[in-house]
Amino acid sequence: MEMIYSIAFRTMLLGVNFVMHFTAWRYPAYKERFKEKNLVAQIRVKQGPGRYFIFKDGKLTSRDGIHSGPDVVITFKTARLALNVILRSGDQLGRINAAKTFSMTLDGPQDKALWFMFMLEQFQTIGWKYGVDAGAGE
Repeated sequence: MEMIYSIAFRTMLLGVNFVMHFTAWRYPAYKERFKEKNLVAQIRVKQGPGRYFIFKDGKLTSRDGIHSGPDVVITFKTARLALNVILRSGDQLGRINAAKTFSMTLDGPQDKALWFMFMLEQFQTIGWKYGVDAGAGE
């Protein structure tokens, strides 16, 4: 059964890559954020697959596998947990519980780690419009 979760995890990470590129194409402000940092970010399962994302000079590339020296690493205990945490983006309690039990870890310099996490969150919300224009700048 773990093999199925592993395949689903790798497929989901490939989807994250496509969505980040699509969002950058669709929203220039998102693409502009790529220029803010040069870093390698890894999302992986502790004893299994992963994918790394390279942000360099305003461009994003991504590869399947484990990078030898990433700046930021998000590690999940199992592929099943990773799927639950990532696909249920509104489940903050699930993320908190995974972090509290060290089933999910985020390693790397704080500024780079938070920047990468924000980039992952932002592609889900960048096009949202909310509120009502009351006029007169209110």
